[in-house]
Amino acid sequence: MLAAAEHYQGAALAGDTASQALQEAAFNSALSQYAVQKQVAGAALAAFLPELAASLTDVDLSTDTTLAGVQTYYAGLSDPATEDPFLASWLDQFVASFPALSSEGSDAALQALAAIAAATPSGLTGSARSPQLPMSRIIWSRTLRR
Repeated sequence: MLAAAEHYQGAALAGDTASQALQEAAFNSALSQYAVQKQVAGAALAAFLPELAASLTDVDLSTDTTLAGVQTYYAGLSDPATEDPFLASWLDQFVASFPALSSEGSDAALQALAAIAAATPSGLTGSARSPQLPMSRIIWSRTLRR
C-alpha cells in the first residue's frame, strides 16, 4: 500500500494520469486484501487468546517476591558478570558481536544490576489479570472486540 501511494504521488508530480489510475487500483487492491487478512487475524486471535489465558497461571501481585528473590540472588554473588551463567554468556556474546563496545556492554550490565538492587516493589495488589492493571484490561478488550 505504501509503495502504491508513493508511486501515485510520483505520477501526480509527473502529470501521468494513466499511472495514477494504475497506482490507485493497486492501492485499493492491497487495501482490500489487508481488510480480509485483518479479519482472519482477528478471528484467529479471538480463538487463541482464551486458550492462552487458560494455560497461564495467574500471579497474586500482593505476595509476589520475585524482585526480592532476584535482588538476594545478585547480592550473594561477588561478581555477577562472571558468576551468573546467563549474564556471563550474554556479555561474552555482546563482546564477540561488538568488540568496540565491550566496555559499554559491561557498563550497561553493571548499571542494570545496580538498578535491580535499588528497585523497590511496585506495590500493586490483586492479580495479573485484575482490573487494577488497566493496560491489561485495555489490551484484552480491544483484542476480543475485533
